[in-house]
Amino acid sequence: MYVVLLLVINAVFTMAVMPVRVSGASMMTSLHDGDLALMSRLNIDDIKRFDVVVIDSSVLQEKIIKRVIGLPGETIEYRADVLYVNGVATEETFIDREAAKTMMAEEGATLFTADFTYTVPQGTYFVLGDNRLHSTDSRTLGAISPDNIKARTGFILYPFSRTGEME
Repeated sequence: MYVVLLLVINAVFTMAVMPVRVSGASMMTSLHDGDLALMSRLNIDDIKRFDVVVIDSSVLQEKIIKRVIGLPGETIEYRADVLYVNGVATEETFIDREAAKTMMAEEGATLFTADFTYTVPQGTYFVLGDNRLHSTDSRTLGAISPDNIKARTGFILYPFSRTGEME
């Protein structure tokens, strides 16, 4: 009986969900350092814009959590802290603008996301951390292969005051 239970639990964590502990401030304010979450290993071939994903980064030799901003073949541009996808302004509702202003003031920054333009190569994704001032992401790592995406979306388990679906 216990062996079957252990096999089922192992199968769930191997094929269906990935437990993740957030390390660092790159996803603030959406995710906090020390948050514990369960992320889905299912449907990772159905990535959508603004999905939060776990990436196995060979460059950093660790798993990182970022948000998908650009899909294959799109041109992503930031001008004056506004995201443009193929020339169309696109709202980032997950960014806490008040927190961003505070972080910018603390850093002496004039922009939360420095201006740039990038065309996402076919078959790859462009990802950013929500805390643009402190994130190692596609701006330095380049586009992300779908083979390196290990989980997407999720549910914050801990701390209990933040329990709920990832935004």
